[in-house]
Amino acid sequence: AGKRGASSHTGAMAGDDKVWDAVIRQAGAIRVEDLEEMVDLLTTFQFFKMPKGKRTVLIGIGGGPSVRSADDCERAGLILHRIPTDMVHELRKTAPTAGSMLRNPVDVGAYNMDWNHVIDTLAAWTENDMFVWQIAPDIEPFPNEGFYRQFCVEQRARFMDLFVKSGKPTAVAVHMVERKEAMDILHTTREMCIQRGLPFYTSVYSAARAIVKFVDYYDKRGS
Repeated sequence: AGKRGASSHTGAMAGDDKVWDAVIRQAGAIRVEDLEEMVDLLTTFQFFKMPKGKRTVLIGIGGGPSVRSADDCERAGLILHRIPTDMVHELRKTAPTAGSMLRNPVDVGAYNMDWNHVIDTLAAWTENDMFVWQIAPDIEPFPNEGFYRQFCVEQRARFMDLFVKSGKPTAVAVHMVERKEAMDILHTTREMCIQRGLPFYTSVYSAARAIVKFVDYYDKRGS
């Protein structure tokens, strides 16, 4: 349909998609489907540290967003290995028993806890090449100024610093939002990522898709 439209619009023959695909591959370039994906790839090349592989620990708050995000990661080509039982017991030392999910995806159940032990433990796991931190502002309480300052700025800034300290490549993804308050949180989170040199994405799937293409690009180059 696009080819017909281009021909009608310009009066010229539009290129065959298979030919363009072959040209892009021969040039060693990465094909993207839209401008949004191009921005995601540019963000990844600029800010994401090269991981050893595609094995991922998905971490965040909210059972529903965690499960959906796990599907998005694997659909894009990332690998989520199950966290072993002995490590789950270790995580239980600081993660609350109620309301947490510690098998990968990891939902630690609460923001108002010390994530230091959790992130350090997961960072040391040999089956973890990277973190993807998923944030779902629309499921959080309607923030007043105190909530916004304590949890959406100060607490998240501490978490980001822990991810940076871990040395693991880390992507930060904020789910699509509808409320104005959630949109404010999205912008604040993006600014904090920029300050720390962390890649920011507006969905888990877009993050995973860009990271997979990024890793594949360097694998094909042998570097």
